[in-house]
Amino acid sequence: MTELKEILSKIREIPPLPNIALKVIRTTSKPDVSVRDIIDVVRLDQGLVGKILKLCNSSYFGLRRTVDSLQSALVLLGDTALINTVLNSCSSDFLQKNVTGYDLRRGELWRHSVGCAFASHSLSEKVHTTNKDVVYTAGLLHDIGKIALNAFMTEKFGEIVKRVQESDAEFITIEKELLGYHHGEIGAMIAQNWKFPDVIIDAVRYHHEPEKAEVDKEVTFIVHIGDILSLMLGYGCGVAGLHYQFHRDAIKHFDVSDDMIERISADVVEAVAKADEFLKL
Repeated sequence: MTELKEILSKIREIPPLPNIALKVIRTTSKPDVSVRDIIDVVRLDQGLVGKILKLCNSSYFGLRRTVDSLQSALVLLGDTALINTVLNSCSSDFLQKNVTGYDLRRGELWRHSVGCAFASHSLSEKVHTTNKDVVYTAGLLHDIGKIALNAFMTEKFGEIVKRVQESDAEFITIEKELLGYHHGEIGAMIAQNWKFPDVIIDAVRYHHEPEKAEVDKEVTFIVHIGDILSLMLGYGCGVAGLHYQFHRDAIKHFDVSDDMIERISADVVEAVAKADEFLKL
């Protein structure tokens, strides 16, 4: 079983998200945040502003007018699209890593994370929850623990594959048996280290065990559903395959129907296709 101190040393080695990304995440997590607050943060980083404007003027959005400022982007895209674009831009380099211990090639963790984020946001709109920006952020970053655990999982890859093939257990159960911790727990440690808001730390920790959520059960339920839906659509399955299922409490809480899942799935497929286009810019 892997010693926690070894894992913690890996966490310390992980370069944090850019400072501007951390500021955006903390700002969007405030209950009374406005998009003007986001603009005030983002405009201080000219490199990020340039990247966002380039993205806004690409076929990713297909806008008919040239976007030449963050204010123009706000008018043409709307609050939510602008905030999500900022978050995607800030996190793309970090989430594009190879995660070979989970059998995820470069870009696969990114696609899964974007799929989870959009699924979470789409569900939050359909069930009329508040804090849509928080669920998007939590969905985007829910699997950051896999980056820290990657080296340890790579060492045990053969044993992992064998257990996955022989067992009906959920993948986090196999992780915990082999390492002593699963990626949700380690992801929460990283989120704490980066001083993320408690609601995001909680959703990262319990996205596979949403019934244990301590801060905001609805946010964690939503991220859990978004995560499983992204896996079901084939984004970032890796060695875990489809060894996850929707938690019945989460489905029951929001009365999620098959029709709702189909509509959200269509939104996610379109969003991930656009995200692939984003990666080529």
